[in-house]
Amino acid sequence: MAPKFILTGVLVCALAGVASAETMDSTDPTFQKFLAMPGAVSIMTNAVRHVPGERLGVCATRFKITGLKYGITKPVRFDPNGVPESGQWQLQAPTDACGTVLNIFFTALGKGDIQYDVGLSGSTKAELQLQLDTIPAATKSVGKIAKDCKLFGAVGASWGGFGLPGKPDPGPGPDAKNHTWWETWTILACDRIYEVPVGFKAVPGDTTYFVFEPKATDKVVKPQPTPPS
Repeated sequence: MAPKFILTGVLVCALAGVASAETMDSTDPTFQKFLAMPGAVSIMTNAVRHVPGERLGVCATRFKITGLKYGITKPVRFDPNGVPESGQWQLQAPTDACGTVLNIFFTALGKGDIQYDVGLSGSTKAELQLQLDTIPAATKSVGKIAKDCKLFGAVGASWGGFGLPGKPDPGPGPDAKNHTWWETWTILACDRIYEVPVGFKAVPGDTTYFVFEPKATDKVVKPQPTPPS
């Protein structure tokens, strides 16, 4: 029986199994075979439709995807039907909306359930949970300036460099266990865009974030409904 996929609040694959195979490489044949399944293609593309409009910032409008890229963020294990039963992978979807790159994370929960979470657009190096932990602090810092606003949205992030803002460090190398880096996060407060420098200190088993003084920009955007792809 061929796999069946249904898009809901979570993404559901009506499959089950016992034996497993593991991969950490998105070019692995098993993972590529899964991506080629019609249901998997539908899951990935339909998830893009659920991206909040503010993720596209001042370019929140109809958009087209220019190409999809995948990366394994947690080891993926497959059931006998070739459907992920555990693990996580990231979909990067470059768009023609001001060059915005959307980031969507898929997590296999077992018994065929696949959940998706929309991460910050752009080039943040923070993994998904770290993003979710840091967003409230970033929006709170903007709230201290935009005191009359009650509606906030995380728009995206751009890479700053190693070290902290104003204190650059050389690249730590691929084997470094302790290092710092910073990014500029874009926060939407009502209709005004703010830029918030955010620093990160990575140590084994943990990463700490630091939120610096936000800066208002002259960019204005109205929150919009999810744009179709």
